[in-house]
Amino acid sequence: MNLLAKDFWKRIALLATQNNITKDQIAKDCDIPIPTMKGWKYRGIFPDGKLCVDIATKLNTSVEFLVYGKNAINPKIYIDNKCIDLSEIALRINKLDINKKKAIMSNLLQQIEFWENN
Repeated sequence: MNLLAKDFWKRIALLATQNNITKDQIAKDCDIPIPTMKGWKYRGIFPDGKLCVDIATKLNTSVEFLVYGKNAINPKIYIDNKCIDLSEIALRINKLDINKKKAIMSNLLQQIEFWENN
């Protein structure tokens, strides 16, 4: 099985869960027969390029993220030789309700402004 394709389908499952949508619904919305999509996953193959774009769009992500696990801009912060992947933090924040997201972002922006000016 193609490992990139295996990870591709894992990321689709993860994002589907985070977006409260089923993989069957993704297939329907992208005009992909459900058995076809399940077959691709089972055999570990990718859909064609246009369908990858359709799936990524449905999941509010990029094809690059689905295939490689990173976006064109893969923001990271290095602290004490440790790498913090901000895309992972964003995924965690996106699981929260809107009021918690707003509070986190407000506090984060205030902290950034404070430290930029001091």
